[in-house]
Amino acid sequence: MTNINVNLKQRNICMEKHSRGLFYLGMAAMMAAIFARNILELPIPVVAILAIGALVAAVSTRDEMIALVIACIPMSAALQYKYLIFICIIIYIMKFAKDVKITIAVLPLLFMMVWELVHGLFYPFSVYEYLRGFTELIFCTFLVMIVPKKVDYKMICRLLAISSICMMSIVLLNLLEKTGYNFAAIFTGSYRFGVGNTEAENFGVNYNANELGLITNLSIAGLLQLIASKKHHVFDYLMIVVLTMFGVMTMSRTFLVCFAFIIAMFTIAGVPTLAGKVKRVIFIILMILLILLLVYALMPNVYEMFADRFRVDDISNGRNDLFAFYGQHILSSFKYLLFGVGMQDYGTIVNDIHKTTWDVCHNGIQELVVCWGVLGIVLFAWFILEMLRNKPKSIKRNIINFIPLVLIILGVQAGQLITSGFTLLSFCYAYVSLCYDFSGGYQNEQVSQGN
Repeated sequence: MTNINVNLKQRNICMEKHSRGLFYLGMAAMMAAIFARNILELPIPVVAILAIGALVAAVSTRDEMIALVIACIPMSAALQYKYLIFICIIIYIMKFAKDVKITIAVLPLLFMMVWELVHGLFYPFSVYEYLRGFTELIFCTFLVMIVPKKVDYKMICRLLAISSICMMSIVLLNLLEKTGYNFAAIFTGSYRFGVGNTEAENFGVNYNANELGLITNLSIAGLLQLIASKKHHVFDYLMIVVLTMFGVMTMSRTFLVCFAFIIAMFTIAGVPTLAGKVKRVIFIILMILLILLLVYALMPNVYEMFADRFRVDDISNGRNDLFAFYGQHILSSFKYLLFGVGMQDYGTIVNDIHKTTWDVCHNGIQELVVCWGVLGIVLFAWFILEMLRNKPKSIKRNIINFIPLVLIILGVQAGQLITSGFTLLSFCYAYVSLCYDFSGGYQNEQVSQGN
């Protein structure tokens, strides 16, 4: 009987692997449509790309559907991904209803949603924006409530990396077209890699340089996790080099700091012996030297431009002043400290209160307080705690599991958190990482809800 069960499990795994062809074909069609719309300038409506995504979801297995949503982290600038997330939730419930278990993990989400509704009684409020603002948190909570059957983390990591490279290549091709395919001309003046189609109002595959840096680091982190756990492929090394090159092109100091963190974590992750650590360090040094040589050969101006960004009088690029302004706002009233002003258009509300014209917060923790007061930090910390509590019973986490989560928390110290869709969507990726057994691969255990 035991042999029969083992054979059935092996057959099911093989069937899922063999059925990936249709899923990959659908993902290729989505990316091809995005390429045709933004590079070939074909009149493809964004809703058509959304429709392809919905068809992909309809034929997907459990882990393929999760991978589709996580691939929307880089593709968020190219399609109406929030609608696709809700479509995936509906299709998942229709196909795998028995997986979904209502647990205590839903409480922090409900409290955050109710808390935002309360703010709507006192500040401008839109039901449409309210639902859009919680889309990513809803999906992440949905993931926590799912009893995972088989999560192919290798496929999820590689799909995220491939989709990131595809989107960044579209940005690069748009730029090359504007410079007559003169690669060096891209890096003259003050341009930072991210905006490729300046004429597009929506879904033109345009990014903030720091956001693009975080997307790049998340993709690199996943591939390094596979290498650290010896589940990698030669192609993964090539993708790491390409992604790092794109990250350097952003000239984002946040990218550089987070990249250094990833390398430090990778150095010590999954290497129990001194000899193993020495080999890992040698590998890292060789990889960095290769990247430095490639950058010097292809983008010699980037070194000087990157160095100039560290020579300025205010290395925070105005973030210190922003932090001070919003800090003064928070402390100016007990109401703002405890209650906040809500998520929706909070920058305009705060500027109207103080008759100023400051930018939005560039610190994710401070943004939580500005939007939801001190209670906002408590609720979001509870949300993360539920992510940490819920995992397959047999998994013993190690430092590898935590790399994406810590990377996100580090990255938002120089950006937005609760109002950044792609950042919130990244927590879904972090949760899958927390639930994966890097020593044993597929897990067939039910989630331990800790109730």
